[in-house]
Amino acid sequence: MTRTTKNRFTQQLFTRPASDGRSIVYVRFIDAESGLVLATRSTGLDSDSPAKDIKASVTSILADLNLEAIARMKDRARRAALDDDERIASMPAFEFFSWFWSDESYYLSERQDADRPLSKGHILVCRKYVQTNLKQFEAFSLTPVRELRLSIVEAFVRKLRKAGKSLDVVKRNLDTIRTPINWAQARGLIEAPFSFKTLVLPRRDSRERGILSDEEILKIVDLPYAKPWVAESGRMHWDVRPRPRQSGGRTYDTPPMLDVRQKAAIVMALFAGLRRGEIRGLRWCDIDAERKLIEVRHNYVRFDGDKAPKKMSLGTVPLAVELEQMLDDLRALCESLGYTGANDFVLPGTARDRPVNEVTIRRGWERALELIGIPERERLKRNLLLHGARHAYTTRLLDSGELSPAEVAKLTRHKDLSMLSRYGGHLRDETIEKGRKALSFKKEADHASQ
Repeated sequence: MTRTTKNRFTQQLFTRPASDGRSIVYVRFIDAESGLVLATRSTGLDSDSPAKDIKASVTSILADLNLEAIARMKDRARRAALDDDERIASMPAFEFFSWFWSDESYYLSERQDADRPLSKGHILVCRKYVQTNLKQFEAFSLTPVRELRLSIVEAFVRKLRKAGKSLDVVKRNLDTIRTPINWAQARGLIEAPFSFKTLVLPRRDSRERGILSDEEILKIVDLPYAKPWVAESGRMHWDVRPRPRQSGGRTYDTPPMLDVRQKAAIVMALFAGLRRGEIRGLRWCDIDAERKLIEVRHNYVRFDGDKAPKKMSLGTVPLAVELEQMLDDLRALCESLGYTGANDFVLPGTARDRPVNEVTIRRGWERALELIGIPERERLKRNLLLHGARHAYTTRLLDSGELSPAEVAKLTRHKDLSMLSRYGGHLRDETIEKGRKALSFKKEADHASQ
């Protein structure tokens, strides 16, 4: 039912169900000139109440409302929003992208208020691309937001391709502009909305991560490690000493040894398949020594600190024998520092509330490869990265023949079995040797006797 009040304001009665099953009557006051809803109130009566009682309740509510004042306030807010839309739509695209990823961004603040903030690392990457590649594309500086077109985005992609940018770099640049453009389109700020789906991207030219052989993994397991040391000041240091220094015109390098955290981090990647952030985030409460399990439920990443693991990556992994000894040694050393509380990091950093630094882990990986006879040139050629240790973990599980793909997926925490298919491309020397033996009619002994 709709009625007009003072010619300008209208009333609409409607009902909403209450928790006790009754149908409660509400009244909505609308400004007929602007179409804005000025206020919505409950009459406190159900739909079975006499019409005169409902009318009396509405009259009482209306007496407490200054609809003229509310209309002026709502109109001012609406005009301010329209003015703000006009301001944003008139911005040069480059200025808009810069604002969108800044601390003043409506989008970022709204995500924060909704308790769904974007990763700080992602925001910083977007800011970086705005100030490099986007800034160098003249069309973004000359074109206002309202006039953005797909053809302009395509021209930007072509410029990146001609500059030899990889597919991953092109995609990161597109991510930097896609979110703000979609945000602007949803608000009607772009005159001719468009989709990114028709963009033609460059061919992926990425190299497959290399993995270590079983022999190389065993060599890493056998590497010694340095224990923490105490400086003259009495402060305990985890890193290997002495640091590189110069004396008498000669440079003395860091001793060719891993510190205990570096060795443990590498073993965790090789024998538990943990990612770098999961290694750094591991707490003592995550390790069940009696059941020989590791619960993966923490992730410590740059800029964002402690957060949940990668999407859908919570899970449980077995505690390999090679890792047990390392954890026993770590616990003993942590106990000497008083760092064995349930929420203390298994691999502590320079302070109790921070884990080992990413750089420390990376340097440990590179040093470990040097120590087992893989120099930098070969490491780069084989593309041996720490995350490749997780690939080695997965490949060894698949090649063992002891586990079904579904069981392997549970231990690697891949929720989609199709994700395992990319690990099938890793052809190890051990696999080739198994194939050679399987295909041979003659046994090794028969061949040797001839």
